[in-house]
Amino acid sequence: MNKLAESYPISPYCVVNVDNLYSWITFVAEQLNNKRRRAVFRKNEFCGETWIYRGQSNAEWEITSTLQREIKIDTTQIKSFEHDMRGKELAAILNFKALAWKFVPDPKMTRLEWLMLMRHYGVPTRLVDFSESPSVALHFAVEKEPDTDFAIWAVNRDKFRDAYIQSQVGSKLPGWENLTMKYGDQVMSEIENIESCDPIVKRAQDYLLNFILSDATIVMRNAFNRDLANEILNTSLSCEPSIPEKMGVLWFTPEHPSPRMIAQRGLFLLPLRFSEPMTSSMIRTFEINSVKRIKGIGTLRISDKDLLKRIMPQVNIFKFVFKHEMLDEVKDYLQVAGCFNSNLYPDIDGVAEEVKNQMQKSLSGYVGSLCELGVF
Repeated sequence: MNKLAESYPISPYCVVNVDNLYSWITFVAEQLNNKRRRAVFRKNEFCGETWIYRGQSNAEWEITSTLQREIKIDTTQIKSFEHDMRGKELAAILNFKALAWKFVPDPKMTRLEWLMLMRHYGVPTRLVDFSESPSVALHFAVEKEPDTDFAIWAVNRDKFRDAYIQSQVGSKLPGWENLTMKYGDQVMSEIENIESCDPIVKRAQDYLLNFILSDATIVMRNAFNRDLANEILNTSLSCEPSIPEKMGVLWFTPEHPSPRMIAQRGLFLLPLRFSEPMTSSMIRTFEINSVKRIKGIGTLRISDKDLLKRIMPQVNIFKFVFKHEMLDEVKDYLQVAGCFNSNLYPDIDGVAEEVKNQMQKSLSGYVGSLCELGVF
């Protein structure tokens, strides 16, 4: 633990108060959305977007699925909770499929595809929506005119341990036989210890980090994650699904995304355990820098640029908090950024919503001007 980290309290994520919208945009562009060139398999490639975003209209909310929000009891006391929820999820999927098959172009979809469709139409599921675009996330944070502070969550997706990484670790890492002979069952813990001075471990760390960030693996990881998600959803209720201990969530995009998903640059996170809070599930899943629980990082300000830049290597989850007073400024920025309903919902519903918003704004301005003239 370095001295910088020791000066802050322990927190599962880094909270940053946004006191200047432009500073936040700059930080996201320069630090989070910056495509880094890395040596991958002896080639120079650009890695994909590392960070994904979720906007929420209340800054005090944690990240939770719509299904988790429906359950308002302490589930830790219920031993059969995981099995019970798997049964309820399966029943909901089969019920939805039986009633909605005639409205979909391909009723032979996988259970995961049915689950994504259910989420699209508002049925409570364990899926959690994210976007590769921070501006899209900001749009969803303010879309329903929040009356309190709102927030953007940023998660380092490419640090996740996922199905593809899980299948490759151990088979291709350099010096793997030497590592296993030396460290035995603790080999992965040793690799995850970024402060290790063992040169073989250092090579393994560099390999694994580059492997995770490679453009060449992003598509494969997506496909493997979808396959594992379907395998878990298809597991008989009489059996326990096979979930690696260090995996908490899977990320993936639909194999055949809807126009809305494409416009919103959307993707899903699927928590693998119903009873585990979403933040805990994500922390469980981080691979590199193996979550020192982001120790030592408390609440900062977006204007603390130098400090934020210094702690970036330690942080896998940011929570950016925006004051309610910034709402109008944020909405003006979103118009310039092209984030409005008719663009993000490329269908008749989106067009109608955009015209409604414009009309409400126009009428509000009209009534305001009449009040200023003393008509009322």
